[in-house]
Amino acid sequence: MFGTIAVTDDADGTRALRFGRSGVTQSVIDPGKPDVLHFVYARLMLAAVALVPQPRRILVVGLGGGALPRYLHRHFPATAIDVVEIDPAVAAVAREYFGYREDARLQTHIADGRTFIRAAPSGHYDVVLLDAFGSEKVPAHLTTLEFLADIRRVLAPGGVAASNLWNSRYNSLYGDMLATHRQAFAEVHVLDTRREVNHVVLALGERRNLLSAGLESAARRLSSDARLGFDMGDLVRAGYIPTDATGLTGRVLRDTNRAD
Repeated sequence: MFGTIAVTDDADGTRALRFGRSGVTQSVIDPGKPDVLHFVYARLMLAAVALVPQPRRILVVGLGGGALPRYLHRHFPATAIDVVEIDPAVAAVAREYFGYREDARLQTHIADGRTFIRAAPSGHYDVVLLDAFGSEKVPAHLTTLEFLADIRRVLAPGGVAASNLWNSRYNSLYGDMLATHRQAFAEVHVLDTRREVNHVVLALGERRNLLSAGLESAARRLSSDARLGFDMGDLVRAGYIPTDATGLTGRVLRDTNRAD
């Protein structure tokens, strides 16, 4: 329905999912090491979880191969996880080729992410992770102020959202997307993956005046407590970018001026 889905077994022993036969890699797993997050951006998205002690409910928008929700399911056994994926074929591929399995705590919803969130109760999720990509970009209707306002509405008090965005070199709308996050949320922090083209934008529903050292400390603590298998504190320290130091300006994206 939404285009070709390619699954490849690569020479290094990993399995990858792409949208389009030569498209950007969306997910990577090592079938022999199912408890590894290969992408730095996925590891950094867990910084949102570090800011919410003992999250009750997490929403993931965009399934891909299911590596991130599967990892969350393993390391946060007291947390209910909802995943929204628009393409039923992606969910089928994740189950057949990437070891993705639902249960009472991990539920997949085949729906448009924006429609699903609009129908969700206010304050329902402690963490929202936005990782929805088409073959080339984030769908336009998932970039606007109106959409992000709905994300903020469904966050519980103290809740945090994390957005996976391509950086300004690969995404001409990056400055606009960052400006829209700043408009929609009380506080925004940016983490650079350094080795990848992604930035992770942490968006807080309530102002905390969080400093980089506080975020690093929370990330390091979660890495130890949840036995993540890597030190997220090191990634946060290496990648933290003060939002006033990005040097970027942008327009606020709205439903009336979005770039489809």
